[in-house]
Amino acid sequence: MTLYSELAISALKEVIEAKGSSLKTVKGKISDICQEISLLTREDQDVAELTINPHALLPQIDFQRPMTALNSHLKQALNLEDCIAMHKAMLPSSIQLLPVEILSYILVLCMESTLLFPDWRDSSFPPFIFGRVCSLFRSVMLSTPPVWSAVSIHIVPGRKWETRLTLFLTLSRSHPLSLELIWHPSHNDPHTKSVNAVLDQLPPLISTRLQKIQLFVPDQASAIILGSHPLPILEYLSLGSQNDDPVPFLTRPGFAPKLQMISFPIRHSKPLLWQLPWSQLTEIESKKSRLTGSQVLCLFAQCPSLERCCLQVGRYNPNALDQDPDHLVVLPHLKSLVFIIDIDYDCFGLFPRLVLPSLSRVEFRNAPIHNNATSVWSTDFLVDLIERSGCTLTSLVLVGFLLHERELRDTVKSIPSLVEFEASYGWDIVPPDLRELLLARRWGDLR
Repeated sequence: MTLYSELAISALKEVIEAKGSSLKTVKGKISDICQEISLLTREDQDVAELTINPHALLPQIDFQRPMTALNSHLKQALNLEDCIAMHKAMLPSSIQLLPVEILSYILVLCMESTLLFPDWRDSSFPPFIFGRVCSLFRSVMLSTPPVWSAVSIHIVPGRKWETRLTLFLTLSRSHPLSLELIWHPSHNDPHTKSVNAVLDQLPPLISTRLQKIQLFVPDQASAIILGSHPLPILEYLSLGSQNDDPVPFLTRPGFAPKLQMISFPIRHSKPLLWQLPWSQLTEIESKKSRLTGSQVLCLFAQCPSLERCCLQVGRYNPNALDQDPDHLVVLPHLKSLVFIIDIDYDCFGLFPRLVLPSLSRVEFRNAPIHNNATSVWSTDFLVDLIERSGCTLTSLVLVGFLLHERELRDTVKSIPSLVEFEASYGWDIVPPDLRELLLARRWGDLR
């Protein structure tokens, strides 16, 4: 829908055309009068040349009548020109003729490069830039719910964060919501009670619309937001709480039926202490909170639907938490596995316990990179995993492992299905000819 109807534009054009026709007629009359005045002036000059006292012989030539008519027509022409200019100004520009839906779509596209939870306090927030173009763009900005459906709110003393929260709920209308709440109150913070009172009112307003949420708040606030109302469309949950008091509500049947991704973004998240619907999760991320190898196996055993994971993993101790050390953990849908490890920890001992038939991508990253590091990499455990699982591994990434060229070549040779291989230690350490071999594999020349 455009802001201007075709009927209104057509009416404006008809008025402009009619006024233009009238102006053309008036200008023609002005031209005729000017010609008449020119002839009268020449006649007056000729008479003056023929007689010493022309006024004694002929009546005085009348200039008043044509001059009066000329002034009247000039004024009429000016009025018509002003009227035409005014109506032309009312005609929409080319951009204004675009449907509002297209302008809204352009604005939504501008949001693709923004963060998952944008900070509205940032003047470079795309809707703010878009709205500064003109009043039309500002109107479109305020009437496009998707661009207001994601926000990061820092709870600090004062009422501005409450105003921002109200705007978020109002401007997003009925669109699914992505909300990040950041609140780090000090001990005995006098504002804690008032903040919790506001948060108490939030679940009924957002629970049916909440699609993504990230919480860096105390346990009590997490319990308020996640614990009272079902979350029927929640897909992504990021828990930045230390979890001293686990929230049990997410495990109730049907409470969060679409929850698929969980993230633990802080060092002391303690993922296994959270009571979550692990069996329905397809993606888990814990880059900063280290899990032991045994804890990883325990986590995997609860997540049969897992497709992607990114975990910081410590040493594997087969005697810790393992009631049956010989039991295999099968993840039939896991496609991408990313482990972040410290070079002092050998986590590879857990792999003989895994069966991953769908695995296609593996990435290992060393948390710190030491200049004097020695390689702890061995291809054998990965080859055994591939053979045991019957999977087709096509991509392998190694970051922070100082490998010799022979180790790199052995890795590629040992995994014939590999077509993507990246290895770096602050710089790319994959030889050019090895890259050519991988490229040839990709195109099917060598297999």
